[in-house]
Amino acid sequence: MFDAGKFLIVNAYTQYNMSKGEDVFEYAAFSLILQKIAHFYPTAIVGLPMIGCGLAGGNKEIIIAIIEDFSEKITSTGGDVTLVNYY
Repeated sequence: MFDAGKFLIVNAYTQYNMSKGEDVFEYAAFSLILQKIAHFYPTAIVGLPMIGCGLAGGNKEIIIAIIEDFSEKITSTGGDVTLVNYY
């Protein structure tokens, strides 16, 4: 993590290799880091890329469900979550 004063940058490792056709996204690791962010920064304003659906070959529906759960937790405590989808 990098604390720049006004914002915090988190580099969450959610895959060890690029996909060669298989799903290599680490769903448990992704869920755990979001749980920790929600616990330690409950009022955070969070921007997330559409992580795991490209080079990791992740399942978009599962990843979106994890992000939605995280978003519900953060918004219930005064924070906000924005999902950024780059094309």
